[in-house]
Amino acid sequence: MKTFAIALLTLAWTGLSTGYGQKTVTSTKAFAAVTPDGKTVQVKWLIYIPRTIQYYILRRNVSQKTFTRLTTTPVQATTAVDPRASVIDQQAQQTYRQVTQTLPKKSEAKFFLQVFATRVYTDNAFAKAAGMFFADTTAIPGQTYVYAVNAVYRGKEYNWAVSLPVRAGSYKPEPAPVRLTATQEKTHRIALNWPIRTDVMAYHVYRRRGNTGPDVRISRQPVLAIQAIGGKTPPAQYVDTDTTLRTGETYYYRVAALDPFANPGDAGSPAWLTINDMDPPAPVTAFRGRVDTHKVRLSWQPTRTRDGIGYRLFRSPSLDRPFLPVSPRLLVATDTAYTDETASEGRTYYYYLRTEDQAGNGANTLPVQVSHPDLTPPVSPMDAVAQTDTLGHVSLRWRANQEADLAGYFVYRSLTNTDDNYAQRQLDPITPSTFRDTLLRNNRNLFYYRLTAVDRAGNESKPTTLTVRLPDRRAPVAPFLQTLIAAGDSVQVSWQASVSEDVRSYHILRASAADTRPVYTVVGRSPRPPFTDRHVPAGAYRYVVQAVDSTGNVSKPSVGQLAEIIGSAVLTAPRNVHVQVDTRSKRLIVNWNRPAQPTDFAGYRVVARDQGETFRAITPLLGEAQAILTEWEAGTDYEIAVVAISRTGQQVKSDAVKASVGN
Repeated sequence: MKTFAIALLTLAWTGLSTGYGQKTVTSTKAFAAVTPDGKTVQVKWLIYIPRTIQYYILRRNVSQKTFTRLTTTPVQATTAVDPRASVIDQQAQQTYRQVTQTLPKKSEAKFFLQVFATRVYTDNAFAKAAGMFFADTTAIPGQTYVYAVNAVYRGKEYNWAVSLPVRAGSYKPEPAPVRLTATQEKTHRIALNWPIRTDVMAYHVYRRRGNTGPDVRISRQPVLAIQAIGGKTPPAQYVDTDTTLRTGETYYYRVAALDPFANPGDAGSPAWLTINDMDPPAPVTAFRGRVDTHKVRLSWQPTRTRDGIGYRLFRSPSLDRPFLPVSPRLLVATDTAYTDETASEGRTYYYYLRTEDQAGNGANTLPVQVSHPDLTPPVSPMDAVAQTDTLGHVSLRWRANQEADLAGYFVYRSLTNTDDNYAQRQLDPITPSTFRDTLLRNNRNLFYYRLTAVDRAGNESKPTTLTVRLPDRRAPVAPFLQTLIAAGDSVQVSWQASVSEDVRSYHILRASAADTRPVYTVVGRSPRPPFTDRHVPAGAYRYVVQAVDSTGNVSKPSVGQLAEIIGSAVLTAPRNVHVQVDTRSKRLIVNWNRPAQPTDFAGYRVVARDQGETFRAITPLLGEAQAILTEWEAGTDYEIAVVAISRTGQQVKSDAVKASVGN
């Protein structure tokens, strides 16, 4: 039997057209199975809108080569409700007429097919009303048959569908599903999961209370198989929300697969669980907190929950940080207040109270905020140091204070170390323990800085004073460029170090030798020689080196030297582009030959167009000579080409190849 997903795609429009589709014939399989009593062979088949199509049913023994027609008049869909039929058949006939009253639009055809195919699969009466059901009562038990369905459309008869062999008189139920799991999500919510078989469209779910009770079917309608969508597995195949489930009771669940004739197969091994109480208790009310003689006092109105066993108090210095228990013991259910003697002054706390019941469920109040007044300033910033450079930058840093209520730091500056001359450098406290200031770079005066710490209550510490003078701006001596060695697309640069003692690194610069006025660009930095300039395009270049000291002063450039990179700069178009169409998975596999390319080659990109559009890129930059394309519109002709691209933006395209994606 084909999978449900494949059946939907195959049966949609691989058969006869009924309004808008191509006119082809296929060997789509029909379903054939023996009834549970073994007396009849049932035959069922699917088609999109069967109102204008009739069918002949044929049969042959597996030992025979030709089919024999079983029906003298063709099977067809109901055209009116038959008053002589049973109530179930009349309801199915009425439902079928309502479902097929109006043909769906093209955009809705797939969804309509899914709904229609599901009804045919799970409801024999509906399949009979749709003209897609036949019961063979003449089959001889023990004989193996193959059934065929011929479609009559506009006066012509077509070979439409063929079943798998079926042995008459021998009913074979669907195998039992495996690996069923049951998970309790809420007190009255049990989620059931099991692996979905690709040849089964629907299931029934059964439940029993205790290990000896009868299995009772709890799925009123067949449970449709839910396949993973977008790579995501659904959270549950079936959810039992029966409010009569009793806590403390053990329940056993089984699942049986339905065959195409809605017959449940063997039930699988049970999944069982004991229902736990997962309903939270009612929280306390009027939860409040206040400061009382340097302690925090919490009060509340007790809960009305019958199975509540007590309360647990939690505290945190911030809503963004974890809440921890204030006391290891559980407060009794009759308590209405608690005094926190461990709370510190000058801090803000957040509290919530959790009500707990016998099953371990809990209910929390909203957090309440309690703040202590704070009159104690932080300690002065410690281990403060200052660094300067020749650009006039002053960097201050110090050891961060450890006060929990620290708001930040203030920085002051003055030309004299007198209280009246210090000016505050920022309006609000800064939180990092660093500060960067800028002075005139030619300034030679002494500057004084003061650092203070301030807490959230506005208390400011005593100052810490620093004295600062800017360094000189003398550049280091230029280095001596010794050799340039060009190899492939790389140039190794070697130089003799600068004689200046405070050199910390070197800048390597490059310019095109063709420029009348060379424009140098820094291509690398290195603390010591040599340095290799890699991936250099073909051409002639002039290199120089500059020394940089610890304060950022840069020396004059060294005497330049020339180096030449020899290489091809011409891209070669990809050759022998070939497109393979995988109609089963609707993929296009593009392959091409990769010719030799220049040193600045970057990679390939696949481009495509359809029906006169311009080419557009459909892949990222590729290093390999193959691409697998999956996003295509069925029934469309495309032109596909491959573009070679260099790192400088040069592009060259292959010849275009046509590809057709069928339905």
